[in-house]
Amino acid sequence: MARAIAWEGIREAGVLLPPGLIKFKIEDMTEEVSQNTGKAMIVAHLRAVEPKQVRNLSTTEYFVIGTDDDPNCDDPATYGKTVGASRFKTLIKKANVRQAPTLEKTAKLAEGQEFIAAVTQEVEKEGKYAGRIRNRIAAFFAIGERKPGVDASIATGDGETTTPAKSVVASAKKVTPPPAEDDDDEDEEEEEEE
Repeated sequence: MARAIAWEGIREAGVLLPPGLIKFKIEDMTEEVSQNTGKAMIVAHLRAVEPKQVRNLSTTEYFVIGTDDDPNCDDPATYGKTVGASRFKTLIKKANVRQAPTLEKTAKLAEGQEFIAAVTQEVEKEGKYAGRIRNRIAAFFAIGERKPGVDASIATGDGETTTPAKSVVASAKKVTPPPAEDDDDEDEEEEEEE
């Protein structure tokens, strides 16, 4: 008998997301150890929801929480020393996930939650993957803070596909909520002057 394949549950490998603001759904999160550094890290598997050009594409984001002095992140103070932990906390906040006392509980609460990310492409500069283009999340936003969309102008003249993080974040159009009923026009004038 032929074995059935559940294609919808298989992540594609090597697919690059275009630079832009992408709405993601958190599929799952796990704690792992980096094969390169031996440091503890949180691995988040994300699936694109919007815009439609990237819907259902997936990416993986790594948050290294260990340090040289504490590779397993056994000391709670280590969390305050790593960029990975800071980025992870921002993701959790922007995805509107309650900060549970353990990673396992936080990961369970995060499943299915959505957020917007400023996605860039960068070229690995060193190591065994030098020269390889990969996605990088430059910033996290809550739903409604930014509008999803991809950057159509990503190719440079030499065929290299890269977009600096600052340009994607800076060009992101901030979504402004409608003024409250009791709001006056003073705020609008101040924004125009800036």
